[in-house]
Amino acid sequence: NSCMSSRAAATFPYDLDVYSYAVASAAFLLAKTEQCRIDIVNSDLLLVAPYIRSIGHEYEVTKFGEKYNLKDSIECVPSTKQWLERVIMGVDDVSLRIPSPENCLVVAGLGLVNDLLFNSSVTTLPEVFSFDAERLAEIKMTARTAVIGSALALHACNVSGVGVGALSYEVVPETNEKRRLVDVLTQKYNSQDTMVEQVTGAVIALSSGLCSPKTLDNDAEKKLRNHAAAVIRGEDPVLKLLDLRVKLFFRSMCKQYMMKPSPNFPAAMKTGRSKNPSETLRDDALMQNQIWRDEFIDSAKREASRQGFSYFSGSLAAASRLAGKVLELMWTVHGTNVIEPLMVQICEKLMQQTS
Repeated sequence: NSCMSSRAAATFPYDLDVYSYAVASAAFLLAKTEQCRIDIVNSDLLLVAPYIRSIGHEYEVTKFGEKYNLKDSIECVPSTKQWLERVIMGVDDVSLRIPSPENCLVVAGLGLVNDLLFNSSVTTLPEVFSFDAERLAEIKMTARTAVIGSALALHACNVSGVGVGALSYEVVPETNEKRRLVDVLTQKYNSQDTMVEQVTGAVIALSSGLCSPKTLDNDAEKKLRNHAAAVIRGEDPVLKLLDLRVKLFFRSMCKQYMMKPSPNFPAAMKTGRSKNPSETLRDDALMQNQIWRDEFIDSAKREASRQGFSYFSGSLAAASRLAGKVLELMWTVHGTNVIEPLMVQICEKLMQQTS
C-alpha cells in the first residue's frame, strides 16, 4: 500500500503515468545506446581508414582474381572483353585504339556512359562492374527522370509564358509541383496511356504553378497534353536533344572527377586526447576532400544548367559524382590487371585485321 501511495504521489513529465514513463525512458536509453554504438563504430573506421586504404586495393584484386580465375587466363572475364570490344569499335577517334594507360581510362569512361548508362540493349554487366549494379541502376533512373522531366519543364515554361529563366538551378525551390512530377516519373505503370495521363496532370500543375497567379486556358492545356504525350512516347524533338546532351554531361563530369587530387591520408594513426600530427594530417585531408567535393557539385550544377537541365541540376550533379566514383573504383582495382591487358589484346587483333 505504501508503494502504491508513493507511486500515486510521484509526478512525471508531460503528465505521463508511471508505466508510460518507464516505457519512454527505456526507449530513450535504447536510442542513446544505439547512437553511442554507431559513434564508436565511426570512430573505429576513422582509425583504421589508413590501413584499409593501404591493403584495400590488393585485397579487391585478390578476391576478384579468385572469383574469376584470372591466374589461368584473362579470358575468364568475357563480358568485360565484349564490353571493351563494343566501345573500341564504336569510337570515332582511332588514336584511342593505341592501348596506353591514358587511352584505356578514356575508353573505360566512354564505355561506362555510352554503353552501360545509356544503352538499353546491354543486358549483361561487365564483371569489373559486378559490385556496382545497384549504383548504375540508380544513376540510370536519375538520368532518365532528369531528361524526361527537363523536357516537360521546358514545355511548361514555354506554354505558361514565363521563360526558361524560371528554371535556373540557383533560384528553383523544391516545390510540391516538382516533387509530384518526379514522383509520377519514377513510378511503374501497367500501360503507357496510364503514364501519359499521370504525367500530363503533373505537368499541367507545374505549368500552373509557374504562371501563378494566372491560370492556363484550354488551348494552353491542350498544348501541354500534346507535348507530354510526345515526350512519353519518345517522339518529342526537345527530348531527343536532351537525350544527347545528358551523355555529354556525364562524359564531361566523369572526366573531371577522374582528375581530382588524391587525398593525402597518413600511413598510420594514433589514439589519444592530444592532437598529434597524424590526426592533423587526416583532418586536413578530409577538409581538402570536402572542399573538392563541394566544388565538383557546384561545377556539375553549372554544367547541367548549361546543357538544359537546370530544373534537375542538383540530382544530376549527385548522380555524376556517383558515376565518377564507380569509374574511379573500377579503374583503381581493375585498370592495370584487367582493362589494360584486354585493351592490348583487342587493339592488336584490330591491327591484324586491318593490315
